[in-house]
Amino acid sequence: MNRYLVLLSLLFFSAAKNFAQDTSKINHEYEIRGSLRQNMHMVFARTPVTSNNASNATQTFKGDDFIYARVFFSKPLKQVLFLEKNDEGVIPVDVFVEDLTNHSSLYISFDLSEDEMIKTFFDFDIFPDPEHCLRPSKEFETGRFSYFLSESGLENKRPVFKFTIGDATGYIQVDFSGTNLQQVKERDLQAYQRAHQVREGDEKQ
Repeated sequence: MNRYLVLLSLLFFSAAKNFAQDTSKINHEYEIRGSLRQNMHMVFARTPVTSNNASNATQTFKGDDFIYARVFFSKPLKQVLFLEKNDEGVIPVDVFVEDLTNHSSLYISFDLSEDEMIKTFFDFDIFPDPEHCLRPSKEFETGRFSYFLSESGLENKRPVFKFTIGDATGYIQVDFSGTNLQQVKERDLQAYQRAHQVREGDEKQ
């Protein structure tokens, strides 16, 4: 009799554990889908954003799309981000990016100018056109959105990403199904190199 009670207890425990895991997955997916409906402070588009109400804004992209972002604040940047100018005369800033689906993250790091600090928004690249980069990022291997592009890192090919800087947040979903990840990563390397060439040329002038 005791043997049967032990067996029933084990079966009940196993069923309860599986139910909890399934419920957790459902809640996580619900949270992600809900996040895509509450883009509060960022606009994402396939071309650089040119107005506060960008007609081309979207939250869903294909893996080989160009992607740009604009971040909005209620006050000028210098009042909300508390950033300081470094010895090179520029203001470093980091945007924290999380792959909520595959559970990985990185920082996209770049510089803002003093002129930008009096504005209430700034723009940055996510997957830029190599011929139209908005600004150079500091790192390639670990500081570009293309860092996420690997078969091992993209177990789920339709991840949702969360972007955060200060109190500003934004969400996008990118469908990498059928995307040539290596090709996109090589294109992003071209964009990275091109942006730095343009910057070096501007500094020499």
